[in-house]
Amino acid sequence: MEPSISNLLNALSKVLELVSLIEKDFSGVRVRSPSVLIKDELLEQVEEVIKKISEDIAIVERGIKDMKTWFVLRKQALSGINNLHHSLKKTVDEAGSTEEIKESIRMFSLSAQEDFIHNIFRIEKLWNDSVLNVTQAMNRVLSIMLVTQEKIERYKTQLDLDEQDYSNILERLLKSLLEKNLSNFTEIENQFREKLIHGE
Repeated sequence: MEPSISNLLNALSKVLELVSLIEKDFSGVRVRSPSVLIKDELLEQVEEVIKKISEDIAIVERGIKDMKTWFVLRKQALSGINNLHHSLKKTVDEAGSTEEIKESIRMFSLSAQEDFIHNIFRIEKLWNDSVLNVTQAMNRVLSIMLVTQEKIERYKTQLDLDEQDYSNILERLLKSLLEKNLSNFTEIENQFREKLIHGE
């Protein structure tokens, strides 16, 4: 007997409910019950966490340029102190008169120390203006990255994912709807719901 459109829509609504759980879970929140998504105060908390995660990711994305600049400045500062060391050592090793010492200091050592000092202050300013905030956001983002990797391992079981052909429970649910096989759909949906909500 051909299922009615209301039966198909009801089945589709069940899939939507489970997909919403995965969406929120993958976004950064472990949602253990579909009821959370229909309770305004709980859903607001879930959305707030997801919003904060998105903000941190945006901070990291925008801050990559400043972090690269920070490393360039560090390299320049290191070059400055290396040049100062080199010029002083060369003066000590090779200078034969007070004039040669003065000339070496004036020509090389003063500019090398100036490069070093300017760059360490630029490093400090960039750190305070941007990079510290980026690194703090990166720490939070790293936590999300690690949790996401753990979730992917969990999804392999919950979604009954075949890594060879990518077949999975979501695909089987949708195909059973396409084939209008609601008894098969109900069996798969019940198993999936149990795995998704209660299983790890």
